[in-house]
Amino acid sequence: MEILHRRCVVDNPVCSLCSQQTEDVLHSLWSCPCLTQVWNEDLQWSFKNHITFQDFPQLMLHILSSDCSLELFAMQAWTIWFRRNKVRTAPPGFPLNLISQKAYDTLLEYRSVQPRNIQSGPSFRTETKWTPPQIEWYKTNFDAAIFKDDGRAGVGVVIRDTNSLVMASLSQNFQLATSMEEMEATATIRAIELSLELGFDNIIFEGDCETVIKALTDPSPSLVSYGLLIHEAQQLATRLHGISFQHVGREGNKVAHNLARHARHVTGFDVWMEDVPIHCLDIYQADMPLS
Repeated sequence: MEILHRRCVVDNPVCSLCSQQTEDVLHSLWSCPCLTQVWNEDLQWSFKNHITFQDFPQLMLHILSSDCSLELFAMQAWTIWFRRNKVRTAPPGFPLNLISQKAYDTLLEYRSVQPRNIQSGPSFRTETKWTPPQIEWYKTNFDAAIFKDDGRAGVGVVIRDTNSLVMASLSQNFQLATSMEEMEATATIRAIELSLELGFDNIIFEGDCETVIKALTDPSPSLVSYGLLIHEAQQLATRLHGISFQHVGREGNKVAHNLARHARHVTGFDVWMEDVPIHCLDIYQADMPLS
């Protein structure tokens, strides 16, 4: 804006929203105090409250090196810019509190016309009890648990091979999300991430939340409130050569469920390589096929 002011394109280089600072790209899209309410609507942008950036490229480098959704960031920044120009050319423009929803809706519309590329096995199956995967495949079970009294939630993940042997297990503590489905979608993402981090491939991902599994196997854009989490899980899954999402009843997901409940006692996350915590041993052994 200062450059435009020097070239006499605009009369005033000061931000028209806050009327406090000279407007540059970083200020107009991110650091303006009037935009705090916009970015605070999604927890993934919470770093805005404690990290200061010198310029917009520095902010972009941070986004690219984090787990934040680059697509959503770009769409939200574009929506802020679009609103800013609307206010200048055809006031009053839409309210600031509608920016996040408009950005999300526009992103869904964009995704709806993009080709999908998810490699998968059977589109949807339901098992009643845990069964080992076929030869040269792994099965990753996941589950979520909510601890309302603490305002926290837990995720449990266990990876097993065709011989029912544990490759790794995880318990992780999270901030409580707005719905159980959102936590189950988060558990899916963590299950895929752990499998990728440990170098496993050809994996059946199995969970007991039917609505989430159906959303994961649906090739059309997800319009549910946790649709961005579903899309993130689907994108992560494309990094695997063999991938299938499968529904299982609670009876077949007991180990992952127990690990999710255990997360109440975990700070951050715990991972057990080729093992489960001792309190899960009986449940794990009950899943072993009879010889």
